[in-house]
Amino acid sequence: MQRTIIAQCTPTGSGTLAVIRISGPKSLEIADQIGQLANQQKISAQIANTINYGAVIELENKLANKNFVIIDQVMFGVFRAPRSFTGEDTVEISCHNNQLIINKIIDLALKFGASLAQRGEFSQQAFLNKKLDLTQVEALNELIHANTNQALKKSLAQLNGSLSHWLVEIEAQLLQALALSEASFEFLDEEFDFGPQILVIIEKIINNLHDLQIKFSQDQQLRTGIKIAIIGPPNAGKSSLFNKLVQQERAIVTEIAGTTRDTIEAGWQLGEYLVTFIDTAGLRKTMETIEQMGITRSLQAAQAADVILLIFDSTCDWESYSASELAEYQELINLYNHKILLVLNKCDLVLSHSCRVELCEVLNKVKAKSRDIASDNLETPILVSAQTGVNLDQLKQALESKIQSLLGADNSPFLLNQRHSVIISDLLTQLETIQQLLVQAQVAYELLSINLTEALVTISEFTGKTISEQAMDKIFREFCVGK
Repeated sequence: MQRTIIAQCTPTGSGTLAVIRISGPKSLEIADQIGQLANQQKISAQIANTINYGAVIELENKLANKNFVIIDQVMFGVFRAPRSFTGEDTVEISCHNNQLIINKIIDLALKFGASLAQRGEFSQQAFLNKKLDLTQVEALNELIHANTNQALKKSLAQLNGSLSHWLVEIEAQLLQALALSEASFEFLDEEFDFGPQILVIIEKIINNLHDLQIKFSQDQQLRTGIKIAIIGPPNAGKSSLFNKLVQQERAIVTEIAGTTRDTIEAGWQLGEYLVTFIDTAGLRKTMETIEQMGITRSLQAAQAADVILLIFDSTCDWESYSASELAEYQELINLYNHKILLVLNKCDLVLSHSCRVELCEVLNKVKAKSRDIASDNLETPILVSAQTGVNLDQLKQALESKIQSLLGADNSPFLLNQRHSVIISDLLTQLETIQQLLVQAQVAYELLSINLTEALVTISEFTGKTISEQAMDKIFREFCVGK
C-alpha cells in the first residue's frame, strides 16, 4: 500500500493563500483528525470534487475530544480515487499563507500518520497509478518552469498527451514491421518478400527521428532562452545599446575606449521569446592584459551566442581601423554569417551632420562605408541611435525575425529534454542496424525480429513502460517537493 504523503504545493514566500496537499489511502482519515467543517460533518463524508469550509484544529484534551484550538480557517478540497491528480484519495487544504500556520498544519498531519512528500512524489504517485505517463510527468515540470509563451503552449499540449500520441504512432509502425518480419518465417520458401515494405517503414521512422534531433537543440533554446551577444569595436556604443535594450543602466558607459572589460548579461522578454543580451569588450589590438582577457571572452560569447549584433559606429572613418582589425571583423562574419545582424549606431550624429540629406541617402552612405567589412549574404544594416532610441523598434523586429528563422517553422506540440535525446540516439543506432540487415541480399528475419523487439523496448522508455526504478527516481528528483 502506498504511503500517505503531505507537502505544501504553493511556493514558500509572501502571498495571500497557500495550498497543502495530502494524498494517499489515509488522507481522508487524517483530514477528519485535524479538520472540522462548519456544518459539523466529517470531511470523509463529503462527496468527491467538492470544496468545504471549515477549520484546522488541534485538540487540547484528546480523551474528552473537546477543548480544541483553531489553527486556521481553511477550505478543504476533497478528491476521491481514482479521480484525482495522483489517482489516490486526496485532500487539499487552502489556508492563509503564513509559514507558521503551514508548518503547524503539516506537523498535525504527521502526528496522525502522514509522511512528508519527497521531491516529485505526488507526480510519481500519478505515474504509478497510470494517471500520467512519463512524458506527461516531465511536461508538468516543464509547464511549471516555462519561461516563454511557446514553451508554455508546448508543455501544456504535451501534458495533454501530444508526445505520447506521437510515440504511439511510432510504436505502431515498429509493431507492423515486427509483424511483417515474423510473418516472413512462414514464407521463406515462397515468392513473398516483406523486406522492402519493412525497409520503407524503418526509413520513415529514421527520417522522423533525425528531425527530432534537430528539434532538440531548438527546444533547448526555447527552454533556456536565446543568447544575443553585442559585438564590435570599442566606442561603437555597444554598452549604450545594451542598456537601451534591457531598459536599465547595467553597463558603465564612458567616452573612454575599452571601458567594458568583461561580459555583462541581462535577461529580457522580447515578444514571445526570453532572451539574454550580452554586452562584451570592444574588439581591437591591445597590449593591455586585462583588456586582452575581456576580448577573449567577447570572442567566446560570439561563439556561444544564438544571435550576434555586430555593431559599428556609423560616423567612424573606416580607414582608422587597422588591416588586422578589419580582418578580424571579416573572420567573425565568415564564421557566424547565419546569426549576425549588422547594426550601425549613432545615426543621430550622422543626421545632425547631414541635416540636408534624407534618411535614405544617409543609410546608403553608411552602407557604402561598410562595404569593406559587409558580406553580400548579410542583411541590410540597421541604422540606430542608442542615445535617442531611433529605429530601436526596427532592431527589435529584426531580432524577432532572426530568432524565428533560427528556431525554424517548428509547429510540433511537444518539448524534448536530454533524456529524450539520449533515447532518440539509442533508437537511431538500433534502426540503422536494422536498415543494414534489410539491404542484405538475404535478409535474416529472425535476427531482424530480435532487433525490432529491442527497438520497441527502447521507445517504451519514453513513456516509462520499461524504465528502471533508478532512472525513474532520477527524473522525479528534478521536481519540487510540492509536485
